[in-house]
Amino acid sequence: MCGKRKNGKALYYGVLVLLLGVLVFSSVKIISYMMEKKASERNQRELIDQVVTPVTPSETDGIDNSGTKDNTGDTTTGNEPDYISVDFSTLQAKYPDVVGWLYCANTGLNYPIVQTAEEGGDGSSNKNGTVFLDWRCNSDFTSQNNLIYGHNMKTGRMFAPIVKYRDQSFYDAHPYMYLYTPNQLYKVNLFAGMVTPHDSTVYSYSLSAD
Repeated sequence: MCGKRKNGKALYYGVLVLLLGVLVFSSVKIISYMMEKKASERNQRELIDQVVTPVTPSETDGIDNSGTKDNTGDTTTGNEPDYISVDFSTLQAKYPDVVGWLYCANTGLNYPIVQTAEEGGDGSSNKNGTVFLDWRCNSDFTSQNNLIYGHNMKTGRMFAPIVKYRDQSFYDAHPYMYLYTPNQLYKVNLFAGMVTPHDSTVYSYSLSAD
């Protein structure tokens, strides 16, 4: 009987130590994730402060898909301006992999676009990732079909706001976004959205009439 009790206590304490180890490991991972998340948000905000400048409508007079004036009279909405200006000289001096910037006022979409095999705008590992252009597309976005990828983060960052387009009222409030490049500004009119498998034909790099 005494031997069984000792074995029972040993098993009990063994399981207890194991559970404590799992708890400590999980806590460290959670804290590490939260710290990385906060660091990512801080770095993104600092980057925006360094290279992004709000622009009033009078400074642009409207810009259409080809980068020419259209006089549509776009106005500032919400807390963010409809237009911004991106200092690509400063941006690319620090992050040479940056090829563009995606912006949609008052949605949370305000990110540089990189074209690189690395994860993170500065080449470092970052679980929050970055927005990137498929390496098979032209870096100046002249491909027929330009594939831009971004994580759907549970925190609401990266491309998570795109899911909100399932709501018609969200689309009505944000029917377009802007794609900035070093040489061109594109107004991207949004007309369709879909959930598609990874092998869908939507991932083609050229468009066909077939």
